Amino acid sequence: MQYAGNLNHIVYEYDLVSGNVNCVAFQPKQSGQFLHRYYYDADNRLTEVQTSQDGYVWDTEAQYFYYAHGPLARVELGEYHVQGQDY
Repeated sequence: MQYAGNLNHIVYEYDLVSGNVNCVAFQPKQSGQFLHRYYYDADNRLTEVQTSQDGYVWDTEAQYFYYAHGPLARVELGEYHVQGQDY
């Protein structure tokens, strides 16, 4: 069986209890791999997103902060909090 064009392989890793996505690997274990990993709080709200090209050095892409009563309060982008947006 032959396929036309380039094929991309994406692997998703889920938490079995909550159903949250913990990690996404694009072209894993290849030269062009790109990894995302996600962190959640006790209420299953997204708190941080990190990316890596090698699986060893991770960069923070975004952090999420929430009001005590639940809704999203602030998003800070980048490793050095280069931009923030309040809600």
